[in-house]
Amino acid sequence: MEELKPQILIVEDQKLFIRDITIVLESAGYEVCGYCADGQKALEKIKELSPDLILLDISIMGEIDGIELAEYISLFYSIPFIYLTGNSDPETLSRAAKTRHQGFITKPFRPEQLIATIRIALDKVTKTESKPIYGYGRFTKIVNYLESHIDRDIKLAEMAQIMNMSSSYFCRAFQQETGLSPHQFILQLRIQKAKQLLRQTPQMPIMDVAISCGFTNQSMLNKHFRKVVGITPTQYRNQD
Repeated sequence: MEELKPQILIVEDQKLFIRDITIVLESAGYEVCGYCADGQKALEKIKELSPDLILLDISIMGEIDGIELAEYISLFYSIPFIYLTGNSDPETLSRAAKTRHQGFITKPFRPEQLIATIRIALDKVTKTESKPIYGYGRFTKIVNYLESHIDRDIKLAEMAQIMNMSSSYFCRAFQQETGLSPHQFILQLRIQKAKQLLRQTPQMPIMDVAISCGFTNQSMLNKHFRKVVGITPTQYRNQD
Protein backbone atom coordinates (compact mmCIF):
# COMPACT_ATOMS: atom_id res chain seq x y z
CA MET A 1 0.00 0.00 0.00
CA GLU A 2 1.34 3.44 -0.95
CA GLU A 3 2.29 5.57 2.04
CA LEU A 4 0.18 8.69 2.47
CA LYS A 5 2.11 11.90 1.94
CA PRO A 6 1.87 14.64 4.59
CA GLN A 7 -0.59 17.30 3.46
CA ILE A 8 0.56 20.93 3.58
CA LEU A 9 -1.61 24.03 3.21
CA ILE A 10 0.11 27.21 1.99
CA VAL A 11 -1.31 30.58 3.07
CA GLU A 12 0.52 33.05 0.86
CA ASP A 13 -0.38 35.73 -1.71
CA GLN A 14 2.74 35.71 -3.94
CA LYS A 15 2.18 33.34 -6.86
CA LEU A 16 5.85 32.98 -7.82
CA PHE A 17 6.78 32.17 -4.24
CA ILE A 18 3.99 29.57 -4.09
CA ARG A 19 5.30 27.97 -7.28
CA ASP A 20 8.87 27.78 -5.99
CA ILE A 21 7.95 26.43 -2.57
CA THR A 22 5.57 23.86 -4.07
CA ILE A 23 8.36 22.43 -6.23
CA VAL A 24 10.59 22.05 -3.17
CA LEU A 25 7.86 20.45 -1.06
CA GLU A 26 6.79 17.94 -3.70
CA SER A 27 10.37 16.93 -4.44
CA ALA A 28 10.79 16.22 -0.71
CA GLY A 29 7.77 13.91 -0.60
CA TYR A 30 5.10 16.29 0.66
CA GLU A 31 1.79 17.08 -0.99
CA VAL A 32 0.45 20.63 -1.23
CA CYS A 33 -3.27 20.18 -0.58
CA GLY A 34 -4.28 23.80 -1.10
CA TYR A 35 -3.42 27.47 -1.41
CA CYS A 36 -5.02 30.56 0.16
CA ALA A 37 -4.24 34.25 -0.16
CA ASP A 38 -6.08 35.53 2.92
CA GLY A 39 -7.01 34.47 6.44
CA GLN A 40 -10.75 34.01 5.93
CA LYS A 41 -10.30 31.62 3.01
CA ALA A 42 -7.60 29.83 4.97
CA LEU A 43 -10.06 29.08 7.79
CA GLU A 44 -12.45 27.55 5.26
CA LYS A 45 -9.66 25.44 3.75
CA ILE A 46 -8.48 24.25 7.16
CA LYS A 47 -11.97 23.00 8.02
CA GLU A 48 -12.34 21.41 4.58
CA LEU A 49 -8.91 19.80 4.17
CA SER A 50 -7.57 19.17 7.70
CA PRO A 51 -3.92 19.57 6.62
CA ASP A 52 -1.00 18.07 8.51
CA LEU A 53 0.88 21.37 8.54
CA ILE A 54 0.35 24.99 7.49
CA LEU A 55 2.91 27.36 5.97
CA LEU A 56 1.62 30.81 6.90
CA ASP A 57 2.75 34.14 5.48
CA ILE A 58 3.06 36.34 8.54
CA SER A 59 2.08 39.46 6.58
CA ILE A 60 -1.16 38.43 4.86
CA MET A 61 -3.84 41.09 5.12
CA GLY A 62 -7.63 41.11 5.17
CA GLU A 63 -10.33 40.77 7.81
CA ILE A 64 -8.15 38.13 9.50
CA ASP A 65 -4.43 38.85 9.31
CA GLY A 66 -1.63 36.32 9.61
CA ILE A 67 -1.23 36.58 13.37
CA GLU A 68 -4.97 36.41 14.05
CA LEU A 69 -5.16 33.31 11.86
CA ALA A 70 -2.32 31.77 13.88
CA GLU A 71 -4.12 32.55 17.13
CA TYR A 72 -7.30 30.93 15.78
CA ILE A 73 -5.42 27.81 14.72
CA SER A 74 -3.84 27.60 18.17
CA LEU A 75 -7.22 27.85 19.86
CA PHE A 76 -9.26 25.46 17.73
CA TYR A 77 -6.77 23.04 16.18
CA SER A 78 -3.64 21.06 16.95
CA ILE A 79 -2.22 21.64 13.49
CA PRO A 80 1.40 22.85 13.51
CA PHE A 81 2.14 25.99 11.53
CA ILE A 82 5.36 27.63 10.36
CA TYR A 83 5.63 31.33 9.58
CA LEU A 84 6.92 32.62 6.25
CA THR A 85 8.51 36.02 6.81
CA GLY A 86 9.83 38.78 4.58
CA ASN A 87 10.39 42.33 5.74
CA SER A 88 8.04 42.16 8.73
CA ASP A 89 7.96 45.07 11.16
CA PRO A 90 9.06 44.56 14.78
CA GLU A 91 5.48 44.81 16.08
CA THR A 92 4.30 41.99 13.80
CA LEU A 93 7.25 39.80 14.76
CA SER A 94 6.58 40.49 18.44
CA ARG A 95 2.94 39.39 18.05
CA ALA A 96 4.02 36.30 16.10
CA ALA A 97 6.51 35.25 18.76
CA LYS A 98 3.68 34.91 21.28
CA THR A 99 1.80 32.31 19.21
CA ARG A 100 2.21 28.52 19.16
CA HIS A 101 4.35 28.46 16.01
CA GLN A 102 6.87 25.80 14.97
CA GLY A 103 9.41 28.14 13.44
CA PHE A 104 10.12 30.96 11.00
CA ILE A 105 11.25 30.64 7.39
CA THR A 106 12.76 33.83 5.96
CA LYS A 107 12.17 34.84 2.33
CA PRO A 108 13.97 34.09 0.11
CA PHE A 109 14.03 30.65 1.70
CA ARG A 110 16.69 27.97 1.67
CA PRO A 111 15.15 24.60 0.65
CA GLU A 112 17.17 22.60 3.17
CA GLN A 113 16.09 24.89 6.03
CA LEU A 114 12.44 24.69 4.98
CA ILE A 115 12.40 20.90 4.81
CA ALA A 116 14.29 20.51 8.09
CA THR A 117 11.86 22.83 9.89
CA ILE A 118 8.85 20.96 8.50
CA ARG A 119 10.27 17.57 9.51
CA ILE A 120 10.96 18.76 13.05
CA ALA A 121 7.45 20.23 13.35
CA LEU A 122 5.70 17.08 12.14
CA ASP A 123 7.91 14.84 14.27
CA LYS A 124 7.13 16.93 17.34
CA VAL A 125 3.39 16.57 16.76
CA THR A 126 3.70 12.81 16.31
CA LYS A 127 5.59 12.44 19.59
CA THR A 128 3.70 14.86 21.82
CA GLU A 129 0.08 15.07 20.74
CA SER A 130 -2.28 12.78 22.64
CA LYS A 131 -5.48 14.30 21.27
CA PRO A 132 -6.61 14.10 17.63
CA ILE A 133 -4.42 16.19 15.32
CA TYR A 134 -7.34 18.08 13.83
CA GLY A 135 -9.88 20.09 15.75
CA TYR A 136 -11.64 18.73 18.81
CA GLY A 137 -13.07 15.43 17.65
CA ARG A 138 -16.51 14.74 19.11
CA PHE A 139 -16.57 18.22 20.66
CA THR A 140 -16.39 20.03 17.32
CA LYS A 141 -20.17 20.45 17.46
CA ILE A 142 -20.13 22.30 20.77
CA VAL A 143 -17.07 24.37 19.80
CA ASN A 144 -18.90 25.56 16.68
CA TYR A 145 -21.95 26.33 18.83
CA LEU A 146 -19.88 28.35 21.29
CA GLU A 147 -18.29 30.31 18.46
CA SER A 148 -21.71 31.18 17.00
CA HIS A 149 -23.24 32.18 20.36
CA ILE A 150 -20.26 33.79 22.08
CA ASP A 151 -22.27 36.93 22.89
CA ARG A 152 -24.55 34.90 25.18
CA ASP A 153 -24.16 33.66 28.74
CA ILE A 154 -23.74 29.96 27.95
CA LYS A 155 -24.29 27.64 30.91
CA LEU A 156 -22.59 24.30 31.52
CA ALA A 157 -25.95 22.51 31.57
CA GLU A 158 -26.79 23.92 28.13
CA MET A 159 -23.53 22.67 26.64
CA ALA A 160 -23.97 19.25 28.23
CA GLN A 161 -27.51 18.97 26.89
CA ILE A 162 -26.36 19.77 23.35
CA MET A 163 -23.83 16.93 23.64
CA ASN A 164 -26.36 14.57 25.29
CA MET A 165 -24.13 14.21 28.36
CA SER A 166 -24.48 14.84 32.05
CA SER A 167 -22.90 18.10 33.19
CA SER A 168 -20.22 16.35 35.26
CA TYR A 169 -19.24 13.93 32.49
CA PHE A 170 -19.23 16.69 29.87
CA CYS A 171 -16.96 18.85 32.01
CA ARG A 172 -14.44 16.04 32.56
CA ALA A 173 -14.47 14.84 28.96
CA PHE A 174 -14.23 18.35 27.51
CA GLN A 175 -11.20 19.19 29.64
CA GLN A 176 -9.52 15.90 28.76
CA GLU A 177 -10.04 16.61 25.05
CA THR A 178 -9.13 20.31 24.95
CA GLY A 179 -6.86 20.80 27.95
CA LEU A 180 -9.18 23.52 29.26
CA SER A 181 -12.31 23.55 31.38
CA PRO A 182 -15.47 24.74 29.55
CA HIS A 183 -15.24 28.04 31.44
CA GLN A 184 -11.58 28.56 30.49
CA PHE A 185 -12.27 27.65 26.87
CA ILE A 186 -15.16 30.11 26.61
CA LEU A 187 -13.03 32.85 28.13
CA GLN A 188 -10.27 32.22 25.60
CA LEU A 189 -12.84 32.31 22.82
CA ARG A 190 -14.29 35.60 24.10
CA ILE A 191 -10.82 37.17 24.25
CA GLN A 192 -10.05 35.97 20.73
CA LYS A 193 -13.30 37.51 19.46
CA ALA A 194 -12.54 40.76 21.30
CA LYS A 195 -9.11 40.97 19.68
CA GLN A 196 -10.65 40.57 16.24
CA LEU A 197 -13.28 43.26 16.88
CA LEU A 198 -10.73 45.67 18.34
CA ARG A 199 -8.61 45.41 15.20
CA GLN A 200 -11.33 45.18 12.57
CA THR A 201 -13.78 47.80 13.95
CA PRO A 202 -11.65 50.69 15.29
CA GLN A 203 -14.70 52.94 15.78
CA MET A 204 -16.65 50.40 17.82
CA PRO A 205 -16.92 51.50 21.48
CA ILE A 206 -15.12 49.20 23.93
CA MET A 207 -18.41 48.69 25.78
CA ASP A 208 -20.01 47.35 22.60
CA VAL A 209 -17.02 45.07 22.03
CA ALA A 210 -17.50 43.71 25.54
CA ILE A 211 -21.21 42.99 25.03
CA SER A 212 -20.61 41.42 21.60
CA CYS A 213 -18.12 39.01 23.18
CA GLY A 214 -20.38 37.95 26.05
CA PHE A 215 -18.91 40.08 28.84
CA THR A 216 -21.46 41.74 31.10
CA ASN A 217 -19.71 45.11 30.96
CA GLN A 218 -16.53 46.89 29.91
CA SER A 219 -14.93 46.42 33.30
CA MET A 220 -15.15 42.63 33.01
CA LEU A 221 -13.62 42.74 29.52
CA ASN A 222 -10.78 44.94 30.79
CA LYS A 223 -10.11 42.61 33.71
CA HIS A 224 -9.96 39.37 31.73
CA PHE A 225 -8.31 40.89 28.65
CA ARG A 226 -5.47 42.33 30.71
CA LYS A 227 -5.01 39.02 32.54
CA VAL A 228 -4.80 36.99 29.32
CA VAL A 229 -3.14 39.42 26.89
CA GLY A 230 -1.13 41.53 29.31
CA ILE A 231 -2.50 44.90 28.17
CA THR A 232 -5.89 46.63 28.15
CA PRO A 233 -8.27 46.48 25.15
CA THR A 234 -7.57 50.15 24.43
CA GLN A 235 -3.82 49.58 24.45
CA TYR A 236 -4.25 46.55 22.19
CA ARG A 237 -6.31 48.57 19.71
CA ASN A 238 -3.81 51.43 19.64
CA GLN A 239 -0.59 49.43 19.56
CA ASP A 240 -0.20 49.71 15.78
